[in-house]
Amino acid sequence: PNGSVGFAQYQLRRNDSLHQYDSASLFVGAETPWRFGPWRVRGTGTVGLVTLGNQLYQRQVQLQARATPPLKLPAGIGFDMVGSVTYNTFPSLSNFDSTTQEVRGHLAWRGVHGVASASLGYQNDHALERRPGGDRDGIFVNLLVRRELRQGLIAELGYTRQGWDSSQAYSPGLVDEVRDQTTQVV
Repeated sequence: PNGSVGFAQYQLRRNDSLHQYDSASLFVGAETPWRFGPWRVRGTGTVGLVTLGNQLYQRQVQLQARATPPLKLPAGIGFDMVGSVTYNTFPSLSNFDSTTQEVRGHLAWRGVHGVASASLGYQNDHALERRPGGDRDGIFVNLLVRRELRQGLIAELGYTRQGWDSSQAYSPGLVDEVRDQTTQVV
């Protein structure tokens, strides 16, 4: 009755012959709403496990808050801000555990026959040990337009850009480059 929700997601990927790359993931969590004066806030907690080649590969815990400020926006337009902290451990790898903080703004439009959204954010990935490349941070952008062309036919166009800049060389003396990585997907 208060809008709280629980969820679970299981995903399995099996390869025809390269079974060492088979993977499975299980994530469970809960989300609940609050009000702080005119602000609406949704808090989410998630825990997850990922296997690779039938071995535990990653454990993850995430806390996220989505806040909607009391802005007077035109009908169909919404804006909110998201902040999260994610803790990742890799039991089969040494020096890769990390804590990632993220903050982003999200603007969305919903019309009768379509939606559009834009997100802009900043991430800081803090290495908990001597991870190759050290800490890293970056900016990301996500744009999406979806439109119903006719009954049962939908067109969608999306663009994502993620940049990561490491704080130090990947492996001094062996790989002296400091990572400056940008990934773009259309």
